[in-house]
Amino acid sequence: CRRFFRKKEERHDLTVVECGLGKVNAALVSTLLVQEFDCKFLIFSGVAGGI
Repeated sequence: CRRFFRKKEERHDLTVVECGLGKVNAALVSTLLVQEFDCKFLIFSGVAGGI
């Protein structure tokens, strides 16, 4: 399940998404963000939680 949360600010728009587990999900959601939302920056969080 992908949930997008958007917040518009004066200087920046913020989009937060939970992509689920795995490299494939991360790649799909990253591509979607760049193509659909014209993201300039991506911040990736939650790597290696099970290690």
